[in-house]
Amino acid sequence: MPANTNEPTAADLTGANLSGANLSGANLSGANLERADLRGVALAVDVVLFTIVEDQLNVLLVEREMEPFRGSLALPGGFVLADETLEQAALRELNKETGVGTLNPVPGNPRHPRHHSHRIASERSSGQAESESLFLEQLETYGNPDRDPRGRVVTVAFWAVMAGLTRIQRGSDVARAELVPVAGIESQEVKLAFDHERIVHDAVRRVQAKLRYSTLANRFCPPKYTISQLRKVYNCLWETELDEGNFQRKVRSSPDFVVELEDTRTFGESGGRPARLFTQGNAYYLNSPISPPLSLHLSQLSEAVNELRVSFDDKSGWATSSPELVGQAPADEDDDQD
Repeated sequence: MPANTNEPTAADLTGANLSGANLSGANLSGANLERADLRGVALAVDVVLFTIVEDQLNVLLVEREMEPFRGSLALPGGFVLADETLEQAALRELNKETGVGTLNPVPGNPRHPRHHSHRIASERSSGQAESESLFLEQLETYGNPDRDPRGRVVTVAFWAVMAGLTRIQRGSDVARAELVPVAGIESQEVKLAFDHERIVHDAVRRVQAKLRYSTLANRFCPPKYTISQLRKVYNCLWETELDEGNFQRKVRSSPDFVVELEDTRTFGESGGRPARLFTQGNAYYLNSPISPPLSLHLSQLSEAVNELRVSFDDKSGWATSSPELVGQAPADEDDDQD
């Protein structure tokens, strides 16, 4: 019986029309999906990698070297291969396009749902500094039918944090990779390909929310840091100025948030007495939340109201959710467990 010539293999799928194709059992691990004509449904991943540069929140972007959106800035990402997890796909694409992609497990209880999935995603490079370790977590799924002009592409977005990110290199399929201030994207001065502006916006809101109840701020700091450096993370992400004394009491009273390093001192940032150095503890959740400024509460409340806008059907008069907004808001802080 002749072989089914319509069955896709690991061959180059450049220009292929996947409409109605039976992908069941196909080995796509060597396929070139980037230029394929995607008439079916394809699964992709995108990564929003944050770091702080000169007290400004930055995100890692790449310039696309191929259509669609050739020459535009975009998030690192690509299609998921048949033999890898979503986390592995995210790390592979991040490393392939930017040279970044080493994972550091979530501290705390190894039975935590995020802990295991992140440990298996990648192994640490023995030559990579601790300050360049990566924290990765799933953000949201984006699947509007028209989000990709090539066809129906559903992407699973991840957000990540890396302290002291300096080693960035141009990888395959991109013209360059660079850090860009998030403020430029939020103000729409910097335009991104696909729906990546929305994804960055959602990731920023997720990080801002997690600062309230988790030890995430540690991930933006070097391996050894002062309480003042830790406070600057909150000030940067919340665009505020937290009271120094209250913040220090809150941090020091939260079990295993930070660990004081004995007999280690550095000169104070203002040239005063030496300041104590700390490192990240094993706790993931704070025993008492740190409250953001009221202005941030009001801003996020306004956004939530906008995302719940309804439109009235002219014929029936029933209120229906706006189709472009359904399922687009980032998951609530308590709904992000894997």
